[in-house]
Amino acid sequence: MNQPLDRTTIERWLQEHIAAIETGNLSALMTEIDPRLQIALPRETYKGQEQSKTFLIDTRERWEAVRIYVRRLLIDCQQSVAAVEWVCRGVEKETGICHQLLGAAALDFTADGRLTRCKIYLDQDRSGEISDLDAPWPTERWSPCTHAGTPPTRSQSERLLHAHAAAWSSGDAEQVGNLLHDEVHLCPPWTYREGKEQVKAIARYHFDTFDDTEVTPRRIIYDESQPTLGICQQTFACTNPKTGLRGTDSDFALFEICQGKVRYWRNYFDTARSVQEAYKEGRLDRV
Repeated sequence: MNQPLDRTTIERWLQEHIAAIETGNLSALMTEIDPRLQIALPRETYKGQEQSKTFLIDTRERWEAVRIYVRRLLIDCQQSVAAVEWVCRGVEKETGICHQLLGAAALDFTADGRLTRCKIYLDQDRSGEISDLDAPWPTERWSPCTHAGTPPTRSQSERLLHAHAAAWSSGDAEQVGNLLHDEVHLCPPWTYREGKEQVKAIARYHFDTFDDTEVTPRRIIYDESQPTLGICQQTFACTNPKTGLRGTDSDFALFEICQGKVRYWRNYFDTARSVQEAYKEGRLDRV
């Protein structure tokens, strides 16, 4: 584990590098970068400063103008990691079309404040063309709980998230429901559900449709300044009996804990490679 970094160092790094992306200042973008930097996208990984620099230059060159909105920032100083939920939009040089991309990233830093790994997650299903750069930023149907009770400690958050993973691995929708707040919001890429009964219905549908679900938390990001919120990086594996294929999704899940229960779960993963075709076919409208 990296040595703890102070919050100010990470906030400053992020502000400066977002500005570098927006202005196209690639030399500034490559400052405070570890030589071993890895940029991991859903389908490819760039290793080392040279590969990463080439990727960033080639990507930025496609866009006439870029704007980035940080929807949410969580900083875990103990683990020297920042979790960013963001919206990025840009005008494509060749077509003049304005695109909007919703995503998230986990940024790992070395002890001296250099970025050493950037893991990017996308929500392609909610991304697409927009009218122009000045269009209103997308809003959320959820807002943080105003009656959350005593904020959870790091260990309490970790226990709840491991219990949540075990419930989804159990195949028992009632076990999942026992960990949910009555006002829970569920927001995977392909649907949006509100309330415990609707989320339990999704769980029952999943267990009826897919086999051998196994959910494994890989890291839980805890921000002491926002203890009711957190990030769970996990793998979500299941088998599609229709195709016989087993697949594993790499998830970035923003969660909220209210009164000791999960009240919000918004996750990002690569739906195009998921074996969960039934969701992609829109069958959730029947649940």
